[in-house]
Amino acid sequence: MSDGKYLVHSIHELAKSDNCSDTVKNLLRKDPTLIYSLDAKGLTALHVAAFCGSLLICQELYTKGAEVDFKRKDGMTATLIAAMRGDDKHIDCVLDLIKYGKANPNVIGPMGMTVLHFLTMKNRNSAIIELIDDCDAKVNIQTSEGNTILHLAYKQDNLPLVDALIHRGADKFLKNKAGKLPSDMQSKQWGNIQKK
Repeated sequence: MSDGKYLVHSIHELAKSDNCSDTVKNLLRKDPTLIYSLDAKGLTALHVAAFCGSLLICQELYTKGAEVDFKRKDGMTATLIAAMRGDDKHIDCVLDLIKYGKANPNVIGPMGMTVLHFLTMKNRNSAIIELIDDCDAKVNIQTSEGNTILHLAYKQDNLPLVDALIHRGADKFLKNKAGKLPSDMQSKQWGNIQKK
């Protein structure tokens, strides 16, 4: 960040809504360094925009040079924040930040979580497959507990995603720190349905 000072700027408030995109654009035209400023919580405007699902603001900030993989104190990047939120407008931000903002799809956040881990917990299958197929998102990254996205897909009883991940190279034999294979994570009810 520019000088490490924690400043409160109106850009952080404006970043909450795409309705303010023209105002943000004008503000950055007058003072381009605002993209580096941190609010009282240590967040950049890009963090705020990603949290709020403000796609136009995200685009304006990264095209003006915002650091897309900058981590706040807890290790969360803008992309991880949007993935954790997980609704449609946040998924649009995730895909845009990675595809066009050049955010790292494999950045590691708190507890070893990646964008794919968060998206798997939200059952966002099409976004997961798109990131794997088009953006080189890695399927076998393990969290601090050793869980891959395949572990999480089984835990979510998400059979279509399990099949898609295995087809894309997810390791069925990679154990987590508790010694469990991905298939050990499936619910007993789902396991019984599969056996029928």
